[in-house]
Amino acid sequence: RVYDASRARDRLGFVCKTSFADVLAALAAEEGAA
Repeated sequence: RVYDASRARDRLGFVCKTSFADVLAALAAEEGAA
């Protein structure tokens, strides 16, 4: 089985950044609504 570590790392990094951005956006939205 071929495993491309760099590709997996890039994908995970993208997912983590996206999730983190979503969390920040949610917190900002709550702060604005409060």
